[in-house]
Amino acid sequence: MFISTSSTKIIMSVMHSTSPVMETDDKTITGMLVGLTFLIATAGILGFISSNTNIFEKLSTVFLQILLGISIIFLLAIFANYKALDLLQDHARIILFTCWRLIFITFGGFFALIGLLILPGSFIGGAIFLGIAGLIFGIYLYTWRFVRIRLERSAEWITIATTVVLKEPGMIGIAIIQSIIISITAVMEIFTIWAWNSYATEQAVNQNNAHLIAYGIMFIYLWISFSVLYFYDGANTVIAYIRIKGGDPTVGQGFSASFNKFFAIIGFALITTTVTVIVRALKNASNRNKDPDSRKSDDNIAAAILMAFLSVFGAMFGSIILFIYNMMTFFTLPAIVIRNKGTLAAMGESKDLFNAHAWDIVFGDTGYGFASFAMYIFSGGILGFIGFIYGYFVISASSTIIPAFWFGIIMAIIALAIGWSLTKFFLRPLYTSIVTTMYVYATEGPAELKIVPDSLKTHINQTINSPRGLPIHMRH
Repeated sequence: MFISTSSTKIIMSVMHSTSPVMETDDKTITGMLVGLTFLIATAGILGFISSNTNIFEKLSTVFLQILLGISIIFLLAIFANYKALDLLQDHARIILFTCWRLIFITFGGFFALIGLLILPGSFIGGAIFLGIAGLIFGIYLYTWRFVRIRLERSAEWITIATTVVLKEPGMIGIAIIQSIIISITAVMEIFTIWAWNSYATEQAVNQNNAHLIAYGIMFIYLWISFSVLYFYDGANTVIAYIRIKGGDPTVGQGFSASFNKFFAIIGFALITTTVTVIVRALKNASNRNKDPDSRKSDDNIAAAILMAFLSVFGAMFGSIILFIYNMMTFFTLPAIVIRNKGTLAAMGESKDLFNAHAWDIVFGDTGYGFASFAMYIFSGGILGFIGFIYGYFVISASSTIIPAFWFGIIMAIIALAIGWSLTKFFLRPLYTSIVTTMYVYATEGPAELKIVPDSLKTHINQTINSPRGLPIHMRH
């Protein structure tokens, strides 16, 4: 793929630069221990109450068993997600290949089944559906050689990324804090908008002005959410980078690097917020114009034509814009926190790297999607089965009000909810680790991926010696 001379100079300068995060001081936040202290104190208080009162005796046996079951499932959910990471680490290649094939098998099989069903009654209709199925399988066979190379490389990155997360449990803790703060921000946004709407109604504020201010509030809170997302992702990116380079990182090093580039991070968040708002506006315009009453109010012909156009293509254009933006800024955060660059310079480097590695980035992102799907299936399968067994045999034995089967179903649903809510705390660090791994590969080459499982060392060595396996700007 073509890349300009100026872009090549940028990338080559990155390769020979020393990352400042490798020398970052450890500023470990001792507040991480507050949560553990709270749990210990809570357990002590409950133990004191239980030993000096009979309040817990008033709780039903079924309720206590449900609480016990949820506690057990919570611990098992952590275990299941760690085992899912182990599964990805050992079988990433098989999982990615299987998911890719399932896409074609599902769509091709669907059209083939429809064709076979209607073939006896309508030969032409059945032949058309069978032809579509054949075309789908033909596309799979024709593109497989090209896709296989990218999926194998994506599997390597996933294997390395899972190794990083397994070695750095602090990344999961950072993801939990990140999620809590974003959730609090979302609640505060709803409360603030509700308070403003109430005030605007009481004070008879002009409706257009009230809506404008409400949109401004939503913009600010969305900016805060992206800032929090990037700040904590930046910390995990630094931790992953140091581990990939063979170091032994700490949580404090990650937070220190994000603090040092705070203004560049919130600048990136501001641009992302603006793009997101534009995309939402396109989608809202599309949904608005689907309402016949809204179209009647468009007296201007040009405006009516524009709204009709947005009705058909607005949502699609919005999704395309967001996809292109995400791909073009794929490496922006690593460039900020690892290379110590400003917002625009980091976005420029990310754009140049995308020009050089477009297909690798697309398939790397696709590989993460497949890995996420596998983790949800694996952890959900384990926890759903355990929850059903627990509800069927344990809880149902204490109550005859609800049949045992439905107790099992209820506990299976609870287990799935708990397990999948925890899975996202494993997936976010995995995503940042994959992006960081791909960034090191693109800017420094595969030889700099120091943390490589034994099963991958031979394959990585072959990749290093193969011109096809190197980043484009490093090939001769």
